[in-house]
Amino acid sequence: MVTIGQQLRKTRRKLALNKSQMAKHIISVSFYSRVENNTTSISASNLIRLLRYHDQSIIKFMQPFANNVLSLPIYENKINEAFQRKDITRLQQLKDKTNFKMIHQIIDLKLNELGQNTKISFLSPDVTRLKHDMLQIENFDANYLWVFLNIMNYYEFTDLEGLMGSIFNKYRNSSEYDPTTLKFLVEIAVNYLKICYSYQDTKFEMKKAIDFVKSLPNIVDIFNEKLVITYFEVIINKDDKTAIEIFQLVQNIGYNIAFLVRT
Repeated sequence: MVTIGQQLRKTRRKLALNKSQMAKHIISVSFYSRVENNTTSISASNLIRLLRYHDQSIIKFMQPFANNVLSLPIYENKINEAFQRKDITRLQQLKDKTNFKMIHQIIDLKLNELGQNTKISFLSPDVTRLKHDMLQIENFDANYLWVFLNIMNYYEFTDLEGLMGSIFNKYRNSSEYDPTTLKFLVEIAVNYLKICYSYQDTKFEMKKAIDFVKSLPNIVDIFNEKLVITYFEVIINKDDKTAIEIFQLVQNIGYNIAFLVRT
């Protein structure tokens, strides 16, 4: 299995640099050496800064991981399945299999939700660092959308509102995106609706999320989420009868409806 450290070593040798030159201005030489030797992990923000400093393509750097830990459609499913089963042992195993720091942090958050890491909070160093790392990402691909989906609940609402506005604007032209990206986008929108619903006077934000999802193509991959969006829309419009019908329909198709509020 290719690691971040191995890929950095390969890149450094291609550039004919020593470790000091490779780490210059970004991280300490000793820390960089530990990353290359796979004894520590590097944050996403520092990895990106390192590659950009040496004019290296982040996309090309990540290509060897396409079937590795960054194959998030697969990895995401494994993590979510373990979380749904409350399988703490499996989550720990998945964490041990990757050197990618963001994955470690996401699994820690999942364990926190299961009551295993009670120290994690909105202001914990891990959450703060992960949110900061996400702010350094200029172009969200499906991988980073999945990460964002898993940390949304740890943002203050005003900060989340700004980020969601950026995502809604950036991904307006949905025809350009693959089904995996669309799936994460609609899950993010649904989660945002859940968060908005827990606050007062957020109907405008809820309407933005609803309009965004309605603008996405009607493909089978996101059918369930579109039903949930419709549920929220009729709740806003106080159409109790339709809300109950949609609630029952969503329940029958097996979608996770624990958050839905019966009218």
